[in-house]
Amino acid sequence: MEGIFIQLVGRKSYRRCEALALLLLAFAAITAYVKLAGPNNPINSFLYVLTVTGRVSYLNGAMVLLSEYGREYFWIPLVAAMWLFGKGRVKFSAYVMIISFIIAIITGEILKQALAVPRPFYFYDYRLLIPAPHDFSYPSGHALIVWAGASSTFYYLKRRYVYMLSIEAALVSFSRVYVGVHWPLDVVGGAALGVAVSLIAAYIAESGKGLSLYRRAIRLSARGREIREPDPLH
Repeated sequence: MEGIFIQLVGRKSYRRCEALALLLLAFAAITAYVKLAGPNNPINSFLYVLTVTGRVSYLNGAMVLLSEYGREYFWIPLVAAMWLFGKGRVKFSAYVMIISFIIAIITGEILKQALAVPRPFYFYDYRLLIPAPHDFSYPSGHALIVWAGASSTFYYLKRRYVYMLSIEAALVSFSRVYVGVHWPLDVVGGAALGVAVSLIAAYIAESGKGLSLYRRAIRLSARGREIREPDPLH
């Protein structure tokens, strides 16, 4: 049966479907645990306390910068530069990123309101390194968006760039716990969902309608200039 399915959808698509299913299953399991055991469950409490009490003073400034500026102030200029100056797979990766960000923002806001998980500073009185956010905690919007962005490059950019962006995403995610505003499982769940979102975005972008919209966007951005854009999938 599995062999027939692979023949129908293609091996690459099958592997993506398999990865997507595993990521969504992981996110569902983390979500169920957080809701059933409470946000201050043993895993969250242990790792949160370990992180905030283990702060190193000379890293505080860097962690604040990552937490405050590592999302939109990094990813918006990056995706704009990739779209405006990139070609082929680089430009197409920017297109996938844009779709990922749209899905991630909408999904993240809906889930935060639906799950209504309170942030850790309502349970612990440790000093926050940034002003306290007023929205709910799970899943982490920062982790969701930066991992959606980083994993959007996986099938299109050279591995060294994928690794660099993944490191940035990991540091931003960790910084949200370090500064005191997120539980550890907030960022783990957000990261899993972010990677899943990027797979969905890649499927949309590579579909017939997605490719048609991509080519139309290129023509509009060319502003009358004749351009020859290589096939982004080859």
